[in-house]
Amino acid sequence: MNVTGERAENLLAFTRTKDEAAIAVAVPRLVVSLGAGQRRMPIGDVWSDSAIVCPPMLAGRRWTDVFTGEVVALHCKGQDHVWKARDLFVDLPIAALIASEP
Repeated sequence: MNVTGERAENLLAFTRTKDEAAIAVAVPRLVVSLGAGQRRMPIGDVWSDSAIVCPPMLAGRRWTDVFTGEVVALHCKGQDHVWKARDLFVDLPIAALIASEP
């Protein structure tokens, strides 16, 4: 998936689909540069304005994080639907989102 924002180089994200099933996975990369030498997880506001663009064919779905059980909302950014990285990485620096019908 495409990634935008100040920390775009620090994100890796991809989707997999089979028939009607879909999963989106996002993980941080190059995390040392995120902490500026501090020993903390790359979660929350460290992600600034960074966002992951949801593929248009999957944008109408409801997305639930398999690790936290939280529903993660998509936001409109221009013509795209995006997940804000700070919303994905609230508690953990990893997200695996399962799609369901809204």
